[in-house]
Formats: sequence, structure tokens, C-alpha cells
Amino acid sequence: MNLSNVDAIFKLIYTLATRQFQGRDPRVQDNPDLAADADDAGRHRFLEGRILGLLNLLRDSQAVDFSAFTARENEQFKDAFTKTVQRLDRFLKRG
Repeated sequence: MNLSNVDAIFKLIYTLATRQFQGRDPRVQDNPDLAADADDAGRHRFLEGRILGLLNLLRDSQAVDFSAFTARENEQFKDAFTKTVQRLDRFLKRG
């Protein structure tokens, strides 16, 4: 796929999260932070929490060694995290 480690991680995170939001995960369906009238800040907090949860799963499964990231990868990680929140927010708004 010719992706960097960071890009591959966040491609996976985005795919997993969108599948959860499409009704496959009952914990997401009735969340008030995802309601049509929810504010952006609440929705972003929710999305950040979901992403962190998925990242923790990757860390706990030892699939990714985040401590081995270079300074450049850490900067890419921060940027990719922010962009993934924004992409997921757009995904949710499309409904």
C-alpha cells in the first residue's frame, strides 16, 4: 500500500471507526455526542476518545510500538490524529 507506519495506523483507525458508526457497534448508536444537534466540541471529544481507545488496543496487542517512533513520526502522528478526527467528523455529519 506504500504507506508510512503512521499513515497505515490512521487508515486502519478511520476504517474501524466508520464501521462502528455505521450501526455495527451498539455503544455508538445512542450516544448523545453524536446526535444531530450535538455541538462540535462534544463530538470532537467523543471522536478523540474513540480514536484513543483504538490506539490503546493496538498498543496493548503489541501490534505497534509507539515508543519506537522517531521525532518525525511523532509529529506525523499528531497531525494524522487531528486529521482523522476531522475526517470522522465529516463522515458523521454526512450521516
